[in-house]
Amino acid sequence: MPKKSRDPNNFNCSDYISWLLEIVDIRERLIATGEWPMHIDADFVTLRNELMDAQADYEDKRQYLVKTATPAHEEAAEKVYKRIVMFKRLLPTLFDGDEAVLTEFSINEEIPIDRDELVIMAKNCLDHWNEITDPDVPPEYTPVEAFFTEYATECADFEAAHDAHIDATREKEIAETLVDTKREACHKAERLIFTWFRGIHIDPGEKWWEDTPWGTASGGGEEPGGELPEIPDKPEGVYANFMTEPVIAMLVGCGKYGEHTGFDVVRAVTPAGVTETATRPEELFATNIDVINEPLLDTDIDPGYRYWYWVRARNGDEVGEWSEVVWVEYL
Repeated sequence: MPKKSRDPNNFNCSDYISWLLEIVDIRERLIATGEWPMHIDADFVTLRNELMDAQADYEDKRQYLVKTATPAHEEAAEKVYKRIVMFKRLLPTLFDGDEAVLTEFSINEEIPIDRDELVIMAKNCLDHWNEITDPDVPPEYTPVEAFFTEYATECADFEAAHDAHIDATREKEIAETLVDTKREACHKAERLIFTWFRGIHIDPGEKWWEDTPWGTASGGGEEPGGELPEIPDKPEGVYANFMTEPVIAMLVGCGKYGEHTGFDVVRAVTPAGVTETATRPEELFATNIDVINEPLLDTDIDPGYRYWYWVRARNGDEVGEWSEVVWVEYL
């Protein structure tokens, strides 16, 4: 049985697309009987198809990022990481244990986990090798010449994989933004129709309401009528900060959010150093809370992880868009 809801914007995109098909069906039936509000009509077939296409494109981009670009990126990064570990061990042995050589190769600091920083360290190390071996490899470096020859290839592979990963991440984010845009168009059109039907079907005993996509899965339905609350704006001015160990405080500042009764929060967790934005989960971390006057304190945190947060304003049963993501690392 298809899902039914008076607040379909809470569905994930797949369920929302399926739910819209119910609107398409009821629209066709009621146009035939003259009961559809043509004065505020929207082409739900086109809107739904555009959303489906955008969602399919996003899923293709996400799958490529997850299954192709990210594994290739991590594999190339791991080779470079291990090679630098080897150089940090071997190079001082060429100079009676003098670690000053590590500074010359720009690998004296801790090897970064962050891939952007690792690319820079790897390139600086290789650039120094190329500089001191042009035109010939100094005799003292002959024992590591073969290793640096291999390293040059590994660096090139890593830089290419890193660029490809950045491009794939950007493409996925662009596709995700398009999904949000197409879904918002569907949501606004559907809310107009929903509001109109609520205005004319005010009898709680009417069975018509139970049979619409806005009923409930139990069949009991919920009577239409009354004015819908205003849909809140997308929150701006969202902050998250690491406080005294081990607490993260998150709040909404003085940015916009419109008329509201509270805020919902979702949270995702990834290892520290991961730069790819986490996927926003469906399950709420907190709901209908006041994060303007009193910060949300997240104490369920552990060292070595990055914590991602999204916030949306709630106005009764109506919810707005999710905010841009904010994150904090607990190192």
